[in-house]
Amino acid sequence: MSDPHDTGKEPSTPQSSSINLLNLGGYMRRDELAQHLGVSVRTIDRWDDEGKGPRRLIIGRTILYNIDSVREWLLSREQEMKPPMKRQSRLSGLNSSVSRG
Repeated sequence: MSDPHDTGKEPSTPQSSSINLLNLGGYMRRDELAQHLGVSVRTIDRWDDEGKGPRRLIIGRTILYNIDSVREWLLSREQEMKPPMKRQSRLSGLNSSVSRG
């Protein structure tokens, strides 16, 4: 005999009713981004407030970052290495003033 309350659907659990990030390939949460970059979540928040961080997607209270957008942001921050400047010895300046006499 069938159950009249059985709708044929699995019961909703907190995990199934929230955004299932495992099925959102290509996105990461704020804490994941912070971990990958080696910074705190607070730093990510500060970058967002200052407009310095990667673009984000906000759905309700959930903040997501598209992995491709994060890669683009990282590339935009890349800097070409400059050759180190030669450091002038403090003694070289003293030597010239001493020789002038």
